[in-house]
Amino acid sequence: MLAAAMERARRTTATEAPPAQPHIPRLKLDNPPKFDGKPSTLFRPWWMALCRYFRFYPDTPNTQRIAWVGALLTDAVAEWHVEREEEMGDRDTWQAYLEAIQKEYQDTPEADTACEKIDALKYEGDIKALLTSFRTLNRQARITGSALSQKIDSKLTDKILTMRFS
Repeated sequence: MLAAAMERARRTTATEAPPAQPHIPRLKLDNPPKFDGKPSTLFRPWWMALCRYFRFYPDTPNTQRIAWVGALLTDAVAEWHVEREEEMGDRDTWQAYLEAIQKEYQDTPEADTACEKIDALKYEGDIKALLTSFRTLNRQARITGSALSQKIDSKLTDKILTMRFS
């Protein structure tokens, strides 16, 4: 009797369709804009859009990343990409590519503008707001080391500096 019940259960489950899975929509992220390298097209915001895209699609192979970024480039930047592709061929790596494109197209005027904005910052009673603004601008300015310490110290009141060094 137990054997017959088990046989019926086996036949029933073998012929039944598996339970329907709930439909989970796949999220899709739009492509970042094209990049032409002109002064009016800032590199850093474009590059940050690429970084967000790759965080969304982390399984993209590195060789596809290079090819895909190349497809987003226009004008002189596209020429730079083709020249690099011809020079490097299959030896190119994602790490080397991203270092090269960042070095070639980083926004030096943007860094200068950010430094000017840092110089204009003033402490107005909220140290957290000051430091948040400072950090945000310094991502663009890229100040490091003792110059960074001096910039921070120049924004703080004497009372805060005394507490900091106590």
